[in-house]
Amino acid sequence: MCNSSAKSTGHGKSYATAFMIILTNFIKTLVISTLLLTAFKIHVVQRLRRLAKRLQEQNWENPTAIGLDDLKWPFQKKGDEIHEIEMAINEAIAVIGKNIEQLQTAVQASTRMAELGTLSAGIAHEINNPLAIISGNISMLDKTIKQLPHEMPLLLKYSNQIDKSIKRISKIILGLRSFSRDGSKDPFERVTVKKILDDIIPICQAALLNKKVELEVQVDDESLLLDCRSAQIEQILMNLLNNAADAVASLDVRWVRLHVYKNLEGQTVFTVTDSGPGIPEEIRKKIFVPFFTTKPVGSGTGLGLAIVHGIVRQHQGSIEVNSNSPNTQFIIKFPSYEVKNVA
Repeated sequence: MCNSSAKSTGHGKSYATAFMIILTNFIKTLVISTLLLTAFKIHVVQRLRRLAKRLQEQNWENPTAIGLDDLKWPFQKKGDEIHEIEMAINEAIAVIGKNIEQLQTAVQASTRMAELGTLSAGIAHEINNPLAIISGNISMLDKTIKQLPHEMPLLLKYSNQIDKSIKRISKIILGLRSFSRDGSKDPFERVTVKKILDDIIPICQAALLNKKVELEVQVDDESLLLDCRSAQIEQILMNLLNNAADAVASLDVRWVRLHVYKNLEGQTVFTVTDSGPGIPEEIRKKIFVPFFTTKPVGSGTGLGLAIVHGIVRQHQGSIEVNSNSPNTQFIIKFPSYEVKNVA
């Protein structure tokens, strides 16, 4: 009996010891696994999540390299495999950014040329008229000169008409030169609103007149200044005015109004309004999306307003369609000239 009791007690202790060893090893394994999983989560999963978040937040219109300093593996000086992935992504982002910049430049140039093509008929008509006036007045001068000196006032009248016609042609040509030039690489300069409008209004008036559309221009203060690339601001206005003229070309009442003023926040505001009934909400939501267009096939690429939107953003401004206006109206706001703009 004693031996049996002793054996039973010995087996019980052995089982208890084995159980404790197994339990201890299980706890150790659990602790080590938990630590490994935590380390994996912190230094792999969380890093990948942060990397994914930064890629999701990336502005692909103007992509920038993602920051790497807080994503490095902390226990070694050199980057690990994830860091190498991040480096490769940054190299890809740099290539994408360069390609986007080249594409934007090419598209802007193509859009400018397309717009000039649509304006060419009106411009040719507007230039031919002054030339016809010059030709007619020169003929009258030839006849009048023979009757000098008593016809001197009439001679001066013809001379003044010729001078005005030449200046008109000169303004149109200067405007064409300014508009057709690629200004995307120009430095930001302080330019008066008057200078910008002087370059483009003669061209727009010629084009709109050819489409039998009346253009009204109201500038509250011509001394208003913009810190800008003037060639790009001219492109914005040319695009909006030309689009407005196309939109009302089939209406009975055809007019386009450009108004420039400074609002209470000190911003320089351009509004382009036409006699159209406005833009439906479903179209307003997509109007600045690249390649979206309401024009017939072959009449537009859908890139004009997307480019306008991009240029306005480069100038730290905003553009929107005024849903409260009874007519179609675009509102463009630029910061006051004291704010230094950076491309």
